[in-house]
Amino acid sequence: MAARAGAQQELLFNSAAEIQFSEAVALFKNGKYIEAAGMFDVVHRLKPVHQRTTAAYLMLAKSWFKLRKYQPSALLLLEYLERFPASSYGDDAYYTLGLDHMMDGQFEEAGTEFLRSLERTEDHDLARRAGTLFEYVADERMAVPGLERLLRQPFRAPLNDLIRLKLAGKCAAGGDSPRAKQLLYGLVTGEAGSPYQQRAREFLPDHRRRVQH
Repeated sequence: MAARAGAQQELLFNSAAEIQFSEAVALFKNGKYIEAAGMFDVVHRLKPVHQRTTAAYLMLAKSWFKLRKYQPSALLLLEYLERFPASSYGDDAYYTLGLDHMMDGQFEEAGTEFLRSLERTEDHDLARRAGTLFEYVADERMAVPGLERLLRQPFRAPLNDLIRLKLAGKCAAGGDSPRAKQLLYGLVTGEAGSPYQQRAREFLPDHRRRVQH
């Protein structure tokens, strides 16, 4: 998080907030999530908005997640994203919100937030984690109607292609061969450059074999 602090240098510098935030991070790293949450809570409430406000919001939500307080964590993240839509921590906030929803059994909402994190992040490690969890949720926890609803959301390419790929697999597994074929051929014949085209090409022969049997 220190690497992103530069994006908030125009904010008022609060030296007390800086000290308390650093102490709270140390507690968090040592697994003392209750104590860390208490300190992050104090820091995120300090007025006026300062250089650690947004980071404290996110770390408070992460602390609550560690304490299995998934709904309070999600509500705090939604407040944060509404107050600070341009924050440089937005990608991590969407990812953590996805974790909250996933652990709370709200899988379609989790998939949505993992995709939002993927769409926004420039962090390769975060993108890998968000992509892995989206595919898990899509494959194991979502049904066709939920994936169809995701496909209607305004995600940019190549995320729409990823949703199509997951939906095709789900349709094929459920016996809806025409819909699976439509989705796969749409991917294969679409605009070049999608990282999911090759996976669609590899899936097509396997799909044909399953249909023939």
